[in-house]
Amino acid sequence: SCFDKIKLFFCQARLDAKRFEALGVPSSKILVTGNIKFDSALQSYHKALSRSSSHYYRPWAEKHPLLWLAGSTQEEENIPCLKIFLQLKTILSSLRFILVPRKPDSLKGALEFLQGKKVPYTLRSSLNPGDKIEDLFIIDTIGELFDLYQFASVVFIGKTFSENGGGQNPLEAAVWGKAVIMGPAYENFRTIIDEMRECQAIQIVPDWAQLKEKIQDLLTHPEIQKTMGEKARQYVENNARASEIIMEKI
Repeated sequence: SCFDKIKLFFCQARLDAKRFEALGVPSSKILVTGNIKFDSALQSYHKALSRSSSHYYRPWAEKHPLLWLAGSTQEEENIPCLKIFLQLKTILSSLRFILVPRKPDSLKGALEFLQGKKVPYTLRSSLNPGDKIEDLFIIDTIGELFDLYQFASVVFIGKTFSENGGGQNPLEAAVWGKAVIMGPAYENFRTIIDEMRECQAIQIVPDWAQLKEKIQDLLTHPEIQKTMGEKARQYVENNARASEIIMEKI
């Protein structure tokens, strides 16, 4: 078979290994290494630490440490997230919110919504050094999300309430030791998220109402927030050996 020419099969998970075995690959040629996304998250984290102290948002985070961040949101998730922020702001007056959509060009409807309600906000593309950043900070640029995770108290990861969901990578927030919440559509990261659920390192909520409740619960219970974040960070560290195993075998 075409598999005879391949010396070794590296698989992310035991399920993948079983699929190759079912196709006739000898188990002696199959190695379960884990997922290199863990290694990538840790590498990105260590690089980000070296520039962390000079990050432009740090002074704002130190003044206002209560921060919810919604990352990688789809267009249909932006306005529901903003509505949750506005509701929570009436209860937690010091709360700040950073919205980081997956695609900046998905923001048109969200910005019209805010302008209609006369809600002040800061756009990243309009921010100059020394400018005041409003309690609502909208990132309409690319490549900022990973570094911004470090300032969050609670993180919601998008593309999990949208019709064409599938989820985004939770490990990038987890490696910072953050309390992570996602919606129910996370097929693209099912193995990782199911394992995180098992070790209580993530929360999955079925709808927007329960997302609001869970964010409020975590923001008002820092000890639960901290425990979740520690478990998330530990989960990443416990699984970050895939690259090492692959290099040893090569």
